[in-house]
Amino acid sequence: TAALFQALAQAGVNVDMIAQSPPRGKTSALSFTADDEAFGAALGVIAKLREAHPEIRSAVSSSNTKLTISEARMRNTPGMAADVFSALSRAGADIRMITTSETEISVLVTEADREACVSAVSALGW
Repeated sequence: TAALFQALAQAGVNVDMIAQSPPRGKTSALSFTADDEAFGAALGVIAKLREAHPEIRSAVSSSNTKLTISEARMRNTPGMAADVFSALSRAGADIRMITTSETEISVLVTEADREACVSAVSALGW
C-alpha cells in the first residue's frame, strides 16, 4: 500500500478518497480516487506496479464525481446516514465508493448521476 501511494505521489498524482476492504484470504481490495487530469499518470503507476507484482489486478473508471455531505449533527444523531443513503437510492445513484468520518459522508458517483444525487440529498432539508 505504501509503495503505491509513494509512486503516485512521485508521479504528481494527488489522491483524494481512499477505501480498503477487509482482507479475504491473502488478498484485499484498495480503492482510491484522483482527478481525471491525473488519470493517465495513475494508470502508468499502476502498470509499473503490475509489472513487478503480476498478481495485482486493477479496475479503473473515469467521469465520476465526489459528493460530500457534511453535517455536525451526524456526530450525535442516529439515522442521518440512513437518510442520506435512502435519498441516494431514490435518486438511482450508481455509488462507486463510500468514505465517512464523524461528520461527513463522501460518495463517488457517476457524473451522469451527479445532479439527481445533489437534488435528492438537498431535499433532506438539513
